[in-house]
Amino acid sequence: MDDIAATRRNLILTMVAGSVLSSSAVRGQDGAKVAQGPAGQFTALSGRIATPAAFGAKGDMTTDDTAALQACLDTGLPVIIPEGRFRITRALQVKPGQIVAGLARVGSGTGAAIVNTVPGGGCLWYTQDTATGQQPMPMIANLFLSADFPIRFNDPERGQIGDGPRSNIPYGMVPLVRGCRIVARDRGTGTGIAWTKMFDGVIEECQIEGFSTNIVLQGCDLNAVRHNRSVLASRYHVLDLSVSSFGSQNIIEHNDLLQAGSDACIFVKSSGRHARIRDNYLEHGFTGASDASVRSFTGFIDASSVDAPHLGVNGGGERFTTIVANNRIDGVKYARDFVYRYEPAGQTWGEIVDPGTTGEPVSAGAAYLKLVDQTGRNIDAVPFLFNEINTCAFAFRSPGFGRWNGYATNTDPASTIDGTNCSMFGPVLFGDQAHRFVMARGNRIVVLNGLPSRASFSFASNDERFVSGHRYRYVLTARTVAGQETLTIGALGAGGGAPQSFPLSPRFARLSWETTVPAASPDRQGFYLERSNNGQAIEIERIEIVKCFADELPRIEGASATLALTGTEGEIVVEAEDGQGRRAMAVYRLVQGHLQPLFARSDDEAALSIRANWRSPHIGVAIVGSATRKAIHIGRTSA
Repeated sequence: MDDIAATRRNLILTMVAGSVLSSSAVRGQDGAKVAQGPAGQFTALSGRIATPAAFGAKGDMTTDDTAALQACLDTGLPVIIPEGRFRITRALQVKPGQIVAGLARVGSGTGAAIVNTVPGGGCLWYTQDTATGQQPMPMIANLFLSADFPIRFNDPERGQIGDGPRSNIPYGMVPLVRGCRIVARDRGTGTGIAWTKMFDGVIEECQIEGFSTNIVLQGCDLNAVRHNRSVLASRYHVLDLSVSSFGSQNIIEHNDLLQAGSDACIFVKSSGRHARIRDNYLEHGFTGASDASVRSFTGFIDASSVDAPHLGVNGGGERFTTIVANNRIDGVKYARDFVYRYEPAGQTWGEIVDPGTTGEPVSAGAAYLKLVDQTGRNIDAVPFLFNEINTCAFAFRSPGFGRWNGYATNTDPASTIDGTNCSMFGPVLFGDQAHRFVMARGNRIVVLNGLPSRASFSFASNDERFVSGHRYRYVLTARTVAGQETLTIGALGAGGGAPQSFPLSPRFARLSWETTVPAASPDRQGFYLERSNNGQAIEIERIEIVKCFADELPRIEGASATLALTGTEGEIVVEAEDGQGRRAMAVYRLVQGHLQPLFARSDDEAALSIRANWRSPHIGVAIVGSATRKAIHIGRTSA
């Protein structure tokens, strides 16, 4: 095995350097020359390289070379296949870590082809290993392959993806398919390259044509699909599927993905745990044909679990992060449903950056960016929470994204709350299922229909933005998407302002509610939202939290009080109460060093009456009257 691994490394280095193996002098690792017959085919078996002709293979497309090629592969040695068309009638099984390579790069004028014309057949498979440990995977290079399922590493139908005894297939390590042309036997059927439970591998510099799915990665981790040319896939050009905790950090980059092979085509679909789709070129319809003759199709890039196929015995998996960036897309007007489809639920981080496409705008009825739930329903919203512990974050940038262009979440504490920063409340939003109904829609907060109880927005008791005993005004700008709904805001904890309900219509309205932050408490403080559920979403453009007074003396028990003022602008508001429901209020303004009364009211002047005097920088207040219990609140507005 060490000799095979060394030979494999040497051949990989040769290919990386761009060299083409010479058909006149092929040598094994020990330097032994491999003899060739008059037709250019190998006629002997080197001590380090196996050759098909040594086992009777003809490569004339008439002879059934299945048995000869399988015997050659069974040596476990690197197999070099010369020019010729080798017809087979069943899939060939490749050994662990084995190299199978054509003598010259496909398209160089000479080439090695393996063709299986039997429906449902394959070319080079590694599907019979039932061990559950790590196994080095084959390297396949410089071959023309044609079948319904040309390459399979681990069986996608019978292989159970899991760890240890939960699996019946190995961890496939460092697989490689390079420089091959892979063509469907019957256009629109089969899969070109199917990898299952593969790790740290590369599919590169291949041309793959005409399958239902040209490339599929099922439960694979840390693989790269790059620098390939994929043409006329009927269902998917590239399909990346997570299975349980498998299917992570595969990179799909710098590929040419050309033409939808059917109206059901999605160019790239990933339900991967950490999907990375970047710097690809996707094109449909630029063939010189008229628009009327170009088929429409489903969409270009789909990062969601919606309708993700389950292959064989394996189900779906988790989705944590998605990065889709800098893909150039031509032909968006032919996309019937979406250019990008993205499922934000179940994501800790999602980033979609589109540099802008060429050609006409997206077609009527299609979305440039379609945000969906797991059923495929268009929700046009993103959540603030990933789970009961973690927040989530998103960033969208593209001229075509409309309200989502430039959207980015943050968790910085702020006194103005909108759709970008509700994550600052963290896991407290998880209560009463609020995380499912309070989401962002662009820079707005959206409260979806069906909120079962209240959504609580709470601050830590030591939050520096809020001072115990002081009064704050919450100003909401809100509306319904359609119809009529009612939005209620109230205080969390005891001692805050009474809840207040506001009727909403499709026109934005400015709503105001005041509350007093209770005295110091170990409990979190804040506000809650409740809503009617008449079937319409409620959009909140922003919630502004404004301190009512620049200077304030919180409510104190007593008949007199003094407040030092830090300025002389604004109005001075004095409120009094007697504990029995009777109240008095007076408003003053400082004018040339004197208090000028602006307004005064009392429920019972004999019981409660306000007197005030000014001696810079203090205002003194006395409550006179027959009430036996008195309390005072003083505040100065900032303007």
